[in-house]
Amino acid sequence: MRALSVSLLAVLVSALPAAAQSLAFRDAGGARHVCGGVGAEERDALQALRRPGQLELLFASAKRGAFLAGIDVEISRAGSPPIRFRADGPTCLVEMGPGALQVRARSGSVERSRSVQLGNKGVKVTMTFPDEPWDGIRATEEEKRQARER
Repeated sequence: MRALSVSLLAVLVSALPAAAQSLAFRDAGGARHVCGGVGAEERDALQALRRPGQLELLFASAKRGAFLAGIDVEISRAGSPPIRFRADGPTCLVEMGPGALQVRARSGSVERSRSVQLGNKGVKVTMTFPDEPWDGIRATEEEKRQARER
């Protein structure tokens, strides 16, 4: 039984870098986006995809600072249909060219909205949401440090 557990753990751990490396931009109505950042390997993979002029979104809980995924995102620009996607990680990189944008993010019944002027240097936006009932899991020191650095 222990050998089976160790074997299963080895398979899962070896799959993590492959999953992180598979991060790729997706087309969404005239824009491209990629979301991830669950684990250090995915954060490294996202770092390799960062370019000037991108909109970077980070989703976190307000009190504990834990990273959040599963956020519904809508980005609109005057005269263009909005793009919509579900963030399957706490960090999203969006490429859609410079201009004025309205970013909306929803977690459950809570919505956050920001007006953003995207330029050649790009913009980083952090959106926080109320903590869900505590599950006993705390953000690691690494997660807290990375959230402060953004």
